[in-house]
Amino acid sequence: MPYHYANPKDEYTLHKLPNIWIDYFTEEELREACPEMEHSEGGYMYCFCFPGCLPDSDWFGPFDSEEAALKDARQQHGD
Repeated sequence: MPYHYANPKDEYTLHKLPNIWIDYFTEEELREACPEMEHSEGGYMYCFCFPGCLPDSDWFGPFDSEEAALKDARQQHGD
């Protein structure tokens, strides 16, 4: 599942929805999605979104794994 919670405790709260989107981008997809970034190869990227909605921030990354992207997103979110 590409959507995650910035605060893991929110997963057990019925009225909260995921607010981090993590997805894998190939090198070509990275060039198309983020032309201003320097790219060497593909990887996992994340962005913040309104809970349950489409992205509402720039993409961050790339990271070697989904877990590394989620860890960085949670640190950036500050919860």
